[in-house]
Amino acid sequence: MLLSTWEGVQIQTNPEHKGELTRFSNGIRFSISDLSPLTARILPTIYHHRFNLSLYDAQYQGQEKIPIPQGVIENILDALRQFKETCQDFDVPHDQIRIVATEATRTAINYADFLDQIYSKLGFKVVMLAKEEEGSFDRTKGLVMDLGGGSVQLTWMESDGGLVKIGKKGSVSLPYGAAALTKKLESIESREQHEELEHKLTREISKAFRDLEILELLREHSESQSGLHIFLSGGGFRGWGFVLMSKHAVQPYPIPIINGFSVDDQYFGTSNLSGFSNIDSSTFRISSRRSSQIPAISLLVNAFTRALPSSIYKYKVHFAQGGVREGLLYSTLPSSIQSSNPLVAATSLYTPRDASALLTLVQGALPRHAPGTFLFTEPLLLSAVNFLHAHASVPKEIRASSALRCTTTGLIANAHGISHEERGLLALILCERWRVELAPTDYEFESGLKRLVGTEATFWAMYIGRILSGLGNMFPAGVVRNGVLQMESTWEITEGDKKPREPLLKVKIHCTEQKIKIAEDWAKDIEKLGKKKNWVHSGESGVSGGFKIHCTLGMELAND
Repeated sequence: MLLSTWEGVQIQTNPEHKGELTRFSNGIRFSISDLSPLTARILPTIYHHRFNLSLYDAQYQGQEKIPIPQGVIENILDALRQFKETCQDFDVPHDQIRIVATEATRTAINYADFLDQIYSKLGFKVVMLAKEEEGSFDRTKGLVMDLGGGSVQLTWMESDGGLVKIGKKGSVSLPYGAAALTKKLESIESREQHEELEHKLTREISKAFRDLEILELLREHSESQSGLHIFLSGGGFRGWGFVLMSKHAVQPYPIPIINGFSVDDQYFGTSNLSGFSNIDSSTFRISSRRSSQIPAISLLVNAFTRALPSSIYKYKVHFAQGGVREGLLYSTLPSSIQSSNPLVAATSLYTPRDASALLTLVQGALPRHAPGTFLFTEPLLLSAVNFLHAHASVPKEIRASSALRCTTTGLIANAHGISHEERGLLALILCERWRVELAPTDYEFESGLKRLVGTEATFWAMYIGRILSGLGNMFPAGVVRNGVLQMESTWEITEGDKKPREPLLKVKIHCTEQKIKIAEDWAKDIEKLGKKKNWVHSGESGVSGGFKIHCTLGMELAND
């Protein structure tokens, strides 16, 4: 099924999927998404085009607000006509189009005439989205902020089994979008006025917290083990995310995708952002228009950090590629799809026949109480299993390289809802799975991923990759016959009179006699990883990740 959107326009062929929203404030975006059930959770887009027209800017002459000029309206109508042709090429029917307008349309002086022209000339009715609804998107558990051109929305959201629950007070919308705040800064003539505006922003954000009645929630989550999580979307915040990415400790930053990028609280504001004044359009994914808005966005970010209660001393900020469009698309999906894991959904097209049995074998080889293994969740391991043979058709000399890049520029680069940590870990697992030499052009990229996830997690990823390598040799078609293989593992701390205590991973491979030769080579390969020369070393911190590995073989199983 196809679903198509135009900065407020949705066209879809499946009547079970409804509702789509984008916005006019900072540009007009055309897109067509494939919502086939198997991969609908990751909202794959098969066509996207941005029409560079800011409806917000079009309504101003200097500091004076004016009606939307007729020439601008004609340009929008022409763009929509062109998109209708594209939809026809994709076999998307006209009668499923829905336009949803947000801030820049809602506050336009002549918005009624604008909407009437869209309907009379193109037959599209426009739904006006209430400002409080603009923050209602995506599944999260924490504070959500969506920054558009004209406004910023704050919402408390939680989800359980795919059901999104918004805080009892809904959302608060403040008139401080990236374009609106940039306009205000243009009229400031002194440092005192700048400070006054920042204090005003801080007060209004603080009031928003009180109006939403979330002060206690902020404190409780900040003190919890999982911590307070803040989710950001919208073009302005995406721009800020790319600014932070350009200043990240790992350079060049290896995952050039804003979706899933995260920073800790101390790196969110400008206090620790060296070289901030040098941000311009030469920065990756920062256009000249966006770079002109960076001072306004940084002002909002700093006001937000100051508005947080003093008891909030720790939080994590997550950036999203999507916004209202993706959020409403997600909200139309059945709860069974909403609750599915995006990483599993992204890899599901390549699932081996006996993926469940293969997952059980991988889990048997991974001692769950060992330090660092908590990162390797069942969805992450299942995704690795799904990709067990995904790169088998690639020439041998580039299999490792293709696997390494599949989460960033390859097969699942387009997936929504996957953290950078998950992308990095899966890439390292799959790279190691193929056990072939990495192409020299990818050394720096691999090093960046290892630095991003850390030495301990990298070593575990390499270990799991070698487990998958053996499974790939044992079951080249992904078919697991009963009684052929069983995996066991234990984690121990060895004692010695002279040597310090050292961790030891014991792995036992039970297999049939027919598979013993494969198992012997597999065991040697696993043990080789445990030699200190193959451990992961960090030149910056001096921290090493690794442990000894001892494998034993058994032939207790019988073929059924």
